[in-house]
Amino acid sequence: MENPYAPGAGTEPYRLPGRAEAQVWWRRCLTDIEGLGHTTMRGRAFTGVRGVGKTALLRYFEREAGTRGFGVASVQAGGADSVRAYLTDVISGLQRPEPSFTDKHGQIVELGVRVGPVEVGAARDLPDEPPGPPLEIAFFNLISATASAFAARRRGLVVLVDEAQDCDLPSLVSLCRVQHQLRRPAFQLVLAGLPELEDAIDEAITHSDRLFEYRELGNLDRDATREALLEPAAVHGVGWTDDAVDFVIELSEGYPSFVQEYGFAIWEALGSRREIDLDLARAGAEQARLNVARQYRSVWRSVTPAGRDYLTALAAVGGEARTAAVADALGRRPSELTMTLKMLKDRGAVRVPQRGSVAFSRPGMDAWVRDEQG
Repeated sequence: MENPYAPGAGTEPYRLPGRAEAQVWWRRCLTDIEGLGHTTMRGRAFTGVRGVGKTALLRYFEREAGTRGFGVASVQAGGADSVRAYLTDVISGLQRPEPSFTDKHGQIVELGVRVGPVEVGAARDLPDEPPGPPLEIAFFNLISATASAFAARRRGLVVLVDEAQDCDLPSLVSLCRVQHQLRRPAFQLVLAGLPELEDAIDEAITHSDRLFEYRELGNLDRDATREALLEPAAVHGVGWTDDAVDFVIELSEGYPSFVQEYGFAIWEALGSRREIDLDLARAGAEQARLNVARQYRSVWRSVTPAGRDYLTALAAVGGEARTAAVADALGRRPSELTMTLKMLKDRGAVRVPQRGSVAFSRPGMDAWVRDEQG
């Protein structure tokens, strides 16, 4: 049987458990454009550490919009080309007909033939390239015209930007200004990225809170984690025992990437059996530990030496603690560690459960750090 669990970056788990609010919001966006001819919603920025399903959610948005006949331009920021240049090319292709031979190669205006020895010559009148408006104005005009063309048939234009914290500043400014200046548009903009995305948007434009709704994607609750484990298996006629489900819930703490990682490994150990019990869950989870450790190591390598010192101290005080307790462990004042803590949060290494406290963003990483640094 095909493994129904989907570990790995950007993979889309079965039915996106725990993301119902975002799915309902998206269907509302599309329905408003279909029924009213324009959106009533602000843009939305989804933030969260790696592994919580931001890319999978954008893929759901893309598929849903495409199925309903919307124009979709999707990009992952951080590549060699600017986001604006990439989107310009994609959006232009949504409405532009395929250029004719004459458009691409020019019109033949003179033809000469000599018989012996044979010689053929031709002169072409190449199409002129008129100077265009400045890039930002041209980008705005392109989106406005394309959205209007889709609106004429009660559809709209959707722009989705993943890893948006890596978006080059000129492109992010252009996107924010489009979001600000379009009036009653058949257009919806969605950004997704690490927690530092909020700072990047604030740098690109003021009053960003009037342009975007911010939503942080976090761990799944117990019910959503149960759904993520049980539903994919049930489709294949396989069940779970209660203690096996509880074991994975406790082990993963609802971190979506780990739920899929453990589910995948447990399924691989299933063989021809039709039920996953506690012994099988433990055996499969043990096989998944290597991939889980790779994720810990990736986080460790992504932070600065000062950040590693902070993570080591956080692990020493239990993995979740008051920031003052971590500062004490380092022999520093909390105010001296503000920038280090911000860097760790922006990189998705830690989360802030409540004001004045800090915790590892991935369950079990405190034990891994203690083992590695012990």
